[in-house]
Amino acid sequence: KGSLEATLAADPGVHQVAQDPDDDTLERFFRAYFPRRFAVWPLTPEAIRAQLTPEGLTERARTLRSALASPLGATVARLAPADPLQAYDAWLSKMRAEFAAPTNEGSHRAVVSFTTRASAFDATEAARLESLIERWAARAKASGHLVRISQSAIHRFTVRAERSIRRDLTVVSIGSTVLLVAVFLGVFRSLGVLVRVAVPTLMGLAAGLGVTTLAFGEVHGATLAFGGALTGACVDYVAHMLVHFDDVEGRPAAVRGVWIGAGTTVLGLAAFGGGALPGFLEMAVFACTGVAVAALASVVVVRGFGVGSAARSAVPRLAERAESVLVARRPVLRWAGVTLAGVALAASTGLVRLDWATSLRDLIASDASLVREDAEVRRGVGRLDASRFIVVHASTVDGALQANDAAYAALAPLVGHAVESIRSVAPLLPSVRTQRARLTALGRGADLRERVERAFASEGFEPGAFEPFAADLATPASPITWSDLERGGLVRWVEPFRFPFGDEVAFVTYLGGVHDLDAVQRAVARAGKGVEFIDQNRFFEAAYARMRSRVLTLVALGFAAVLLLVAVRYRTWKALAYGVLPPLLASVAVLGGLGYVGASANVLHLFGALLVLCMGVDYGVFLAELARGGARTIGRTVVGIAIASGTTTATFGLLAMSANPVLASVGIVVAVGLPLTAALSVFGFAAIGGSEEGR
Repeated sequence: KGSLEATLAADPGVHQVAQDPDDDTLERFFRAYFPRRFAVWPLTPEAIRAQLTPEGLTERARTLRSALASPLGATVARLAPADPLQAYDAWLSKMRAEFAAPTNEGSHRAVVSFTTRASAFDATEAARLESLIERWAARAKASGHLVRISQSAIHRFTVRAERSIRRDLTVVSIGSTVLLVAVFLGVFRSLGVLVRVAVPTLMGLAAGLGVTTLAFGEVHGATLAFGGALTGACVDYVAHMLVHFDDVEGRPAAVRGVWIGAGTTVLGLAAFGGGALPGFLEMAVFACTGVAVAALASVVVVRGFGVGSAARSAVPRLAERAESVLVARRPVLRWAGVTLAGVALAASTGLVRLDWATSLRDLIASDASLVREDAEVRRGVGRLDASRFIVVHASTVDGALQANDAAYAALAPLVGHAVESIRSVAPLLPSVRTQRARLTALGRGADLRERVERAFASEGFEPGAFEPFAADLATPASPITWSDLERGGLVRWVEPFRFPFGDEVAFVTYLGGVHDLDAVQRAVARAGKGVEFIDQNRFFEAAYARMRSRVLTLVALGFAAVLLLVAVRYRTWKALAYGVLPPLLASVAVLGGLGYVGASANVLHLFGALLVLCMGVDYGVFLAELARGGARTIGRTVVGIAIASGTTTATFGLLAMSANPVLASVGIVVAVGLPLTAALSVFGFAAIGGSEEGR
């Protein structure tokens, strides 16, 4: 234990190691608190007055006599002349009970606690400290010590989350790259095409990364994974341009389709991100920038540099087959579209059965082994409830301490039934008002001195044995304050309870084993102004409910923006039917499907539904813009849609397999909703007919 504590204390990233007090620290405590023993006596003024009755003083005398006869009698004898009431011993016992290191189970277990300078969410620093502990354990084992370390810290979950996201990034990057290479080589049979596919995608990623870094200072791993997948989905625009590379008549319409398709995606995401939480805003900025740049690059690269030899491309043959199916099998496609739409509508009814997650905790990835280890450590060091605590605050330190004393007094009677324990700074640093109230209850006159001598003499103590006590009564020390602890080198024992609260000072009281929540809340209400009970579980549930309502509104706003753009552009019900209805129906069907399979839905599923709406509209836009090109052009468009939806579905399918709930939620909705959108758009176009160009 000492070796690990020394290793941690020497590390610049460690703020403080909670070591047991050494002899020097104990001496500092004595010099600071013994002169003020009556001010910090852990009794209420009423209880102090009860101690000073004839019966109470007689009982104190008997207690002192028993202590003098104990194995620690020599130590008691040194303090007894100045403290016959044993106020300092009572305070010291209270400190041992509330602030002592956790009891070790046997001789083979020790507890080491420390705090870090960096935030618990600094993944780089957290990983470095975890590595430091692992290296220490390896050295200990190499020296022949059988060491097993169990840890509890938010830092460890941060490290695991960061590693998980990095792993997901690698999987998405490699998987999507391999897929794109295979698809585009198989269809276009030209290495030059791969360059033309890569350039817009890489430019979109670089632009998204740069703008997001400038706007937010850094890019979260989840944003990078999601933004990378969405920007990679911009291969839709490259594919659409490539399938029309030798279609002189249809190429202008293809370019218009890319502009409008990118516009709907950017508009929908901007409407969502503009009013969402910072995390969603960061994702929206990355995605909007990446999509816009990738779309522009797609048009410039394909139009400016072509695609190489057209002789080897399979596009004409695939387009011809698509054309023949569209023309010859139109009745079949109509019924297929109706059937698929019926299935989607049926799935949509599952919305009424959808179980919405009730807490933000459901969006946090958790490692089961880490959770078990964390719980094991917490059980070993005490049952403090990390999710429920009391916060007091005021404009000054002593004002906050007064509120803290009130909270402590209200909660203390609950220990043993409503709560198992409370841990507060109140016994160690009561407010000046509380200390003065105790001194007032004690009294300072000769009457008290005489009563003490008389009661103790009746139990066999020599008269005049307590002259130091009388002298201290006559000139009591001033109440102890935060500044006194700073000057005495003891402030680190109270620092964990204090934190800034806006412009105010706040102290926290920790609760252990809450059994009666209502009783705790009633006690807090009695404590008065500046005392608040924090239940993080309820707080997260309320915050999540507000966020879900907000996200629903923003999704509706994003859809309305997309619908408005398409309506203004085409002004025909047919274009709206196969351009807007398919992604709307598909996204609702996926959410309804989650209800039927019993999955829990969260706000990221809603975000995924918005992505289906924004990107899925592209397919209808491509069809509407190129309808004027005849069957040959439509065949090529269908080939482009197949390539685009297939590659994008695969990319988001990789995200759906992520262990991170944020990425997986978005991935599953897009991976299922986008191919359904593509099918509904093509079938809808075949069923309705695409001869109208719009006005």
